[in-house]
Amino acid sequence: MKPTHTDHYLNFLSHHPIEHKLSVARTLLERSQCVVTEIEDRKQEDSHVEEALRVCGYPKWNFNKVRGQIESKRDKKTRKQRDSSRRTMVVIPYMENVSEAVARIMRKHNVSVAMKPYKTLKSAGG
Repeated sequence: MKPTHTDHYLNFLSHHPIEHKLSVARTLLERSQCVVTEIEDRKQEDSHVEEALRVCGYPKWNFNKVRGQIESKRDKKTRKQRDSSRRTMVVIPYMENVSEAVARIMRKHNVSVAMKPYKTLKSAGG
């Protein structure tokens, strides 16, 4: 790691979809699995990631959920190879609490949902 790295990541209390916050932890933990080869070094890296994210407000349940997602991702890869059907995908504007509820409903109907900000710096400029 570079000496100038600050371990600052997306704050858990910021106004972003929960999927983005989970993605921060998942990406860092998956990276340690792919890049770090020694088991002890990987445990040390995972501890460092968790501590850095705790400083950014990430709760313990976040890490448990992400680890579960990583494990199920391995299983899904195997199932996906067997199941060639594609899911429908929609993109909706992110509105706190509303977008999450819509995504849960859509998931029940086998529709993937991606969220994007509806207010951007570009749209605010004139």
